[in-house]
Amino acid sequence: MLNKSRKINSYLLGLSLLNLAPLLWGSSYIVLKQIINIVSPSILNLISYTLAAICLTPFLRQKRRLTKAGLELGFWLLLGSATQTIGLQFTSASRSAFITTLYVVLVPLIIHFYIILSKILTNKTALVNSSKIEKITTPIWVTAYLALIGVGIISYDHQAPNIGDFWTLGTAFSYAFYIIRIENYARELSVLSLAASQVWGAVIFSVFWVLVDKSHWPNNFEALFNLPWLSLFYLGLVVTTCTICIQSWGQARVKSVQAAVIYTLEPVWGLVFAYLFLGEVLGPRGWIGAVIVTIATLLNQLYASSNPRSVC
Repeated sequence: MLNKSRKINSYLLGLSLLNLAPLLWGSSYIVLKQIINIVSPSILNLISYTLAAICLTPFLRQKRRLTKAGLELGFWLLLGSATQTIGLQFTSASRSAFITTLYVVLVPLIIHFYIILSKILTNKTALVNSSKIEKITTPIWVTAYLALIGVGIISYDHQAPNIGDFWTLGTAFSYAFYIIRIENYARELSVLSLAASQVWGAVIFSVFWVLVDKSHWPNNFEALFNLPWLSLFYLGLVVTTCTICIQSWGQARVKSVQAAVIYTLEPVWGLVFAYLFLGEVLGPRGWIGAVIVTIATLLNQLYASSNPRSVC
């Protein structure tokens, strides 16, 4: 009984901690808006992940399982960033936010597909821990779609589909796989070691992106000195480092389908910070969408907290 109580308390703490991740991501919107025209996206990602990697290097361990986890999770992180950046060249930021948030329904869909596939084939799955697989319940599906509707209301811009939308769909799939896979690794590996390995994995893939993107570093010391380092340090040391550690710890205790709904608060926090620091006005549609997303995440967490089977 004591062990069960500790498990539930750990789960509730994980649930609370995961709510900080979308808050930090939302805060990054106002920073990115100020520097996106100064630093190329590929260089921006490389610097952010490198700063996070340096911060977490003391916790890096040379273990085969950690190396595999770091490379895989780093790949999904970078693929999400790259496809989103390419997509933004052709589609609006609001449209990108909505399509990216499709991960909230892709996560349960992918898991559901693997449950069916594992029964048909070998009764095992490499995607998620087979001993932890459970049927996706109706309340989870309802809150996932409710959150998606809320983000859609915030983001809808009445424009026809374009090629950027398809690139951004790749972002949604990338983040969906990341959310699923980090849960699997987080249950068996040290939190800080897992965080360190995946940011170093992201650094490796960021280097390839910089080379493919043909971006150039500042060509002299003065140009390097004039980079917006305060913003870059915030993105690297606060947003990237903290959110990856939060996800690594929280998703060892909270299932990916529940975490995905929590993460949909990101555009809501983005609106809040844009209103507070940039003076952007939130219209009626924005308020309605924000309220719907907030209700969806609250219902999701209330259901999960009251259902003992939700505890990892």
